[in-house]
Amino acid sequence: MQVIVVSAPGGAGKTTLVKKLCADNEIKDKFRENIFFVNVSKTPDVKLIVQRIFQHKKCEMPTFQTEETTINDLERLLKSIGQKAILLVLDDVC
Repeated sequence: MQVIVVSAPGGAGKTTLVKKLCADNEIKDKFRENIFFVNVSKTPDVKLIVQRIFQHKKCEMPTFQTEETTINDLERLLKSIGQKAILLVLDDVC
């Protein structure tokens, strides 16, 4: 696993830069359908973040009862993806 943090003051173009990265042909070839771009916002909601990932994958949406079951559902989804590379962009994280 590799984590890269893009940090700068608001309005500096972080989101624009990362969107261009996600649109790059080499990146799209490497990650294929496993590029997830999720806007987190000021009040992070794990259920909402996971729901957006499920929607992107066009998977059947489980009912997220608690944060724990939500994380378990996300783990099952990621296991179904297997060893394929995943690019997860969490935008607007405060």
